[in-house]
Amino acid sequence: MPVFFVYLKKGTDDERNVIGYDLMLSLKYYQEVPYMRAFTGFAVISISYTSSNSKYVYVKSGKIYVTKAAPVGTYTIKVKAAATSSGSYKASNEVKVTVKVTKAANPMTVSPTSKTYKVSAVKAKAQTFTIKPSSAQGKVTYTSSSKKVTVTSKGKVTVKKGTAKGTYKITVKAAGNSKYKAGSKVVKVVVK
Repeated sequence: MPVFFVYLKKGTDDERNVIGYDLMLSLKYYQEVPYMRAFTGFAVISISYTSSNSKYVYVKSGKIYVTKAAPVGTYTIKVKAAATSSGSYKASNEVKVTVKVTKAANPMTVSPTSKTYKVSAVKAKAQTFTIKPSSAQGKVTYTSSSKKVTVTSKGKVTVKKGTAKGTYKITVKAAGNSKYKAGSKVVKVVVK
């Protein structure tokens, strides 16, 4: 009796545009005819796919696609291969593919990533610069490791007059959203 197997494997897709995981579905079939050695032909089969939410996850030409609009969560695709050429060929067992859409890393970058001042310059007067984040997902906030180096809600950093030698840190955080995780960057301020 022929036996059909549906193999599922992770893969990549040139058309993929999904945040999170992308799966490629590959169908293969295999015949096992222990008592009919002369029979070598393959049966013609049909394949059916059922998505738990076809608005966001669907199958096209044997590949699973996840749309950009898909919310974070778990989706399933049910796959079934059935023989159509002969009544002696039975349908395969149903295979369930789980597709997980997860939040992506926050793509935020900051400029500058560090700033260095001579202690003589800081002794003479306060020094200022502005941190500029880009591609941040979610609300951006700033915190300083020292009261000697302050930062405003707009990213303006002030190294106060008379600040001692040392390395100070400004942490820039992006809160994230429904598609992206929270993320952070550290800007070092060096007085030497």
